[in-house]
Amino acid sequence: MFDREQRKLRHEYTREPAIISTEPRVIGSKDATASVGTVPNHELSFTSLFLPDLTAHMTAGNDVTLLPPNTMRGDESLWPMDPMAAGVSTTADLSRHWRHERFEAFVSRCLAKKKVVVANDGNLYRLDFRLPVSNPGVATPQGELERRTWVDPLKGFAPIKTTQRSRRLPNGTWNEPSITTVQWTKRGDIFVPTMVESRDKFKNGHVDTITVSIAWSKLNEAIDAKEFDYHSLPAGRGALIVDRRINPKEPVVVGPLAPNAAKQMVATMERERRRSSLYYLWALNIAGCAILAALLIWRRMRLGQK
Repeated sequence: MFDREQRKLRHEYTREPAIISTEPRVIGSKDATASVGTVPNHELSFTSLFLPDLTAHMTAGNDVTLLPPNTMRGDESLWPMDPMAAGVSTTADLSRHWRHERFEAFVSRCLAKKKVVVANDGNLYRLDFRLPVSNPGVATPQGELERRTWVDPLKGFAPIKTTQRSRRLPNGTWNEPSITTVQWTKRGDIFVPTMVESRDKFKNGHVDTITVSIAWSKLNEAIDAKEFDYHSLPAGRGALIVDRRINPKEPVVVGPLAPNAAKQMVATMERERRRSSLYYLWALNIAGCAILAALLIWRRMRLGQK
């Protein structure tokens, strides 16, 4: 669930890592499901809150970890998919779970460099991007990239298709384009994406396909503020808040998440302290007995020598 105006997102993720198979696996969240994998052999789940000032992450009822904004533990494939970026993403973008803000920044850079052209294409508008591609440290471009996005004004200017292809300069041929298409469905007065399909074809004939189904349960309804409060995450008993925002290598334990966790933690520490004290006393007693026995043996040996 997300509140785009306040830039808040709650992401509940369940992944089922796959064995080798051609059957789809279903990845589910509270408000959307996506078929993007294969048969499961075990389950991994976590909940993340993306807020303007921080990211909160909790895995399977464990402690809650606080991170800097727009960051997340794990690779980008675990990030939530931004439905607003569905029609402007290539196959690689979908794999990295591009957010719409990244596309906005990309368009802004292209506009500043005059690398984008808007054209009419039948009843649609088309955005054409033509960008040079250079190796690091080399000023002369070795290739160029062409990216196109089609926008449908009859669907609220929704992006319905994006393609991307590249070639080597000066006379290279264009490779097979990556093609992303999106189905938009009207809910009330708003069009929302409900199906995304992206295809990449390689020189050896292999085709990579990503298909995402988005099921909307609610739209433009009020969301309880507790849904975006990390104190309300369903962590286990005695779970702690671990703050890694300042220095990830030296996390700070802020305190218990649950109200009764402090008592539980103190009680546990007291039990451990008493247990350690008993072990210490036992060790002293054993050491004292050993020393006393050694002294008695030594004394008898001295008396025997006399």
